[in-house]
This record gives sequence, structure tokens and C-alpha cells, in this order.
Amino acid sequence: MILKGRDIAQAQIPLLRQTAQNIQNQLQIPVTLHIVSVGDDPASQVYISMKKRKGSEVGIHVEVHQLDKDTDQKNIEMLIAHLNQDPHAHGIIVQLPLPSQINKDTILNMIHPLKDVDGLSATSQGLLIQQNPTLVPCTPLGCLHLIKEVYPDVSGKTVTIVGRSCLVGLPLSLLLIQENATVTLCHSKTIDLKKHTLSSDIIVMACGTPHLLTEDMVSQNAVVIDVGISRLPSGEIVGDADFENLYQRVNVITPVPGGVGPMTVLYLLHNTLKAAILQNNLSNISTIK
Repeated sequence: MILKGRDIAQAQIPLLRQTAQNIQNQLQIPVTLHIVSVGDDPASQVYISMKKRKGSEVGIHVEVHQLDKDTDQKNIEMLIAHLNQDPHAHGIIVQLPLPSQINKDTILNMIHPLKDVDGLSATSQGLLIQQNPTLVPCTPLGCLHLIKEVYPDVSGKTVTIVGRSCLVGLPLSLLLIQENATVTLCHSKTIDLKKHTLSSDIIVMACGTPHLLTEDMVSQNAVVIDVGISRLPSGEIVGDADFENLYQRVNVITPVPGGVGPMTVLYLLHNTLKAAILQNNLSNISTIK
């Protein structure tokens, strides 16, 4: 079965739209997401346009702060400091990658924890480790949602995650462990990757290596969640899994594109709504899980 994140995410839009309206009714202002973008990286501009489009569909105002590629560290820090203090700015994200003159970690760690809707600051990730998260990175949340479309209860399931980034692999491993799954976290130094993937109920590919996961590396009952996205010299967009040779073999697989990506945007909007709820103590309003 092909698990299409695009369709699953779209089905959640009405709930998010109602939540956004409920928040706006109480605050008398729209929920607002601020995106800080430095330079004109083409891929980043595509992602920003997608976030603006889906935000508009839900009823979240998305404001983009487009800074010149030569902007220095101080200018970005001043902007983040201003947005932290602005009660009308409910969510803040910094579009990655950043130019080499900018210290990424310093910028991400400046964002107020209750506005850190990407969940990438040390505070947000530390709270996740302590099993008391506020705002969790969006892609891991999207992956967990997709997994639960197949296994509503992941307790006891064996999971192999390939990729250990703070953006996907590490936080997803923590989320799954907290759901009582048994998780193996693999990476570029892992010996005999096939041994791990072949024995897993669930495989999450998040390393950015095209077609790394092949049909001899999976069981027929496997669920494959493909986070990776790469452009081949031919121009074709592919994932970390060899989709064409896997989709008829495994139990479930997500496509690239149209799989995890739309779920990431969905949970960015969810996190923005959750941030507005937390900042204003709107305990009577809830959003998607």
C-alpha cells in the first residue's frame, strides 16, 4: 500500500481551520507565523511559498522577513529579539540553510521556547528528552502520524531509523521510545545496515542518500517511511528508498514527493496554533494530536 501523506494532511485541514478561527475569536487577532529567510536559495523559496499557501488555507497569517544574503549576525539577532517580544507574533521559524557568516545554533537558540514552532532550539529538544515537550520538530511529528495510520499502537514494534539528525532522527527516536517502541538508530558508520532493516517492523529513512534502501533489505511486512528527498542528475526527485522496487514488496511505503513533506507542513501549522494557545493560556482550545 502507498501511504500518501498529502491526502492525510489535507483531511486534517478543516480541524486546523476551526482551531485557528476559535483562537482568533478569543484573541481578536489572527494567528501569525513569522518566517525569517536569508538569501534567495531557490529550494527555500519553494518551501516558504508552500507554507504561505497552506497557512492561508488554514487561516494563519504568514509573514516573511526576507533578508539579504550578506546580512550579518547582529541584524538577525535583533529581528528575533523583536519578534520574541511581539505578542502578535505567535510562531517564529528560521528558514534553513543559512549563509556561512551566520551562526545557526545561536540564532535558533534565541527563539523563545513558546514560539519555537520548528522545535529546534536546545530548550525545545531538551524538554523532549525529559519527556515534557512543548513544541516538537514538525517532521518527526508527521512521521509518527503516518506510522500510526498503520499501527495506532506502536508499543513493542521494532523500528530502525536511518539518520541521526536533530531535525528528524534523534527527536523521532525519542517520540517512538516514549510510545514504547524498540528503536535502533543507524547512521553512516553503522555496520551491516541490512541486518537492522531486515528485522524491523518499521523503517524510517532520513539520511538523504538516494535509493539506499533496496528490496533485499526489507521484509514483506515492513512499513517504510521515507523522509529523504534528493534530485538526481536527470532532474527526477527521489527518496532514500528505492520506491519503484519496494512498493509492491512491502506492506506500506510513503512516496517522494507527496509523503512526509505535506505532513511536515501540517505540523508546522499545528505547532503555530499550539504556540498561540500556550502563550495565551487558551486551555479550552485544542488542535490535532
